[in-house]
Amino acid sequence: MDCQAHNHSLEGPKVIDALGKTDIFSPNAEEARRLTGKDDLRLALAELSRVTSMVIIKDGKSGCHLQDARQTIHEPGINVDVVDTTGARR
Repeated sequence: MDCQAHNHSLEGPKVIDALGKTDIFSPNAEEARRLTGKDDLRLALAELSRVTSMVIIKDGKSGCHLQDARQTIHEPGINVDVVDTTGARR
């Protein structure tokens, strides 16, 4: 599911159905907030983890947030010299 191409929310039954068939869902922070309507990423993470097995929210230089059935983790970002954020550099 491409969260950037459409204005999806968890209120759409097709979205919940699609996420229910997903093993790992990894939106960025903005997408997670938009999907859930929650400003607090911890609440967005909890909301998304109710409909899919594992959620990893990418939060830029703040790192990432993971939740699955066993654990909730925040892994801080690391300082790097950014060259290309798309991963498509030649």
